[in-house]
Parts: sequence; C-alpha cells; structure tokens
Amino acid sequence: MRFSFKIPFLGWWLTGQWWMCAESYPKPSISVNPSGAVTLGGNVTIHCKSKGYQQMEFYLQKAASSYVDTLSTKVAEEEEAIFPISHAKQSDAGIYWCRYCAKAFCEQQWSDSSDRLYINVTDPSLPKPFIKVRPRGQSPPGVNVTIECQGPENAMNFFLHKSNNLIASQMVGPARDTANFSFTMERLEDAGSYSCQYRLRGSPFVWSKPSDPVELLLRATSSAKTNICLGVSGLVLLALVLIVAEAM
Repeated sequence: MRFSFKIPFLGWWLTGQWWMCAESYPKPSISVNPSGAVTLGGNVTIHCKSKGYQQMEFYLQKAASSYVDTLSTKVAEEEEAIFPISHAKQSDAGIYWCRYCAKAFCEQQWSDSSDRLYINVTDPSLPKPFIKVRPRGQSPPGVNVTIECQGPENAMNFFLHKSNNLIASQMVGPARDTANFSFTMERLEDAGSYSCQYRLRGSPFVWSKPSDPVELLLRATSSAKTNICLGVSGLVLLALVLIVAEAM
C-alpha cells in the first residue's frame, strides 16, 4: 500500500518541478546610450537588465537577413549586463534584443525576449540633403507651407525633424529625389527649426547627417494684435470696477 501511494505522489511532484523549470523568467529591459543614432566610428553601449534576478547569463542577439545572430554573452554581477560597441560600423546598425537565463539551467529555463532596440548609424561621408521652404520668410496663420528635402539619388526614404524630434517620413518614387512635406501654419508652435535626413536603400539603419536647418516664422496678424489689446483693456476695466467697488 505504501508503494502504490508513493509512485503517484512522486509523479505529481516531478510534474510540478518540470512545469516550474519550463516557466520563463520575465523579459529584461533593454536601452542604449547614447540614444538615437550613433556616428560612424563612435561608441555606443547596450544595457540589458533583469527584474530582480542576479548572477544571470545574458545573451545579446541581433536580427540578420535570414537568421538570428547571438553577438555576445555575459554573466551579470548583479541585475544588469553591459554590451559596448566600439568604433561603430555600418554593419553594427540594426535591430537588437536580449534574453537571460540561470547559467546552470539555460537548457531548461529562459527569459522572454526583451523589446526590440533599433540602432541607427549616421555616416558623415554621405552628402547632406538639401532643404528649402516655400514660401520663404514669415507666413501669416492659415498659409500652406512646403518643406522640400532633396537627396543625392532617387527612391529614398526621407525624415523630417523639428527641433531634433522626428515628426514625419516619406518614401519617394523611383523617378524622384525630393520629398515634399506640406502643412498649414496655424499656431505659434508650428514655427521653429526644421531639418531632414535620408537613409540608404538596402541599408535601412544607415542615415545621412541632418541637412542644414531652416527656420519657419509665423507672422502675427492685425486681428491677433487687436485681440491682445482688447484682452488687456478688459483687464484694466475690470481692475477699475473693483477699485470703485472697494471705495463704495
């Protein structure tokens, strides 16, 4: 009777241990410093961090054309593994992620993969795009403005930045080398410094340097000035009414 009881109990215990081993760790976080694009020949560092697990073995992986390439492995002293990339090349651009496991049990238990990280490489040898704005000078509210960005060849992907923040992108056709970004100048926030970049065909993570910036200026209209004056006059009148009321 004892023997028949122990066998089912042992089987249940082993099954529970197998499911514990098969359960994955939480996915790590991944970040890069400096963020954004790295200049060709520059240095960048990828940080992979677990959530509460120490002394884990981290695997840094990168998407290749038809397979996943494991670039490096490292055992973290605490929760974070650091993977430096020195003297960045065009081939270092791409999509990265990482995973981790307990070194002695990597065959049984892995973490989920981290979010994808995109590293772009800026190549200073590529000619900067040419940028211009139509119409030039100050524009009154409600006027349509077009920013033209011209690259060195046709069928390129262009990106428009405002104050170094990406705001729009456009892929042009095989017979064109210029992207046109059109919008209406309506608010004061639409004014500012604009620039553009392009990326190479066949190398989506290799970018040109930004173009020279162009400044978009919004001209105040007479009605806007009138509204401001009326607003100030209203405040003055309200103040006078309050003063009279106090005196009475």
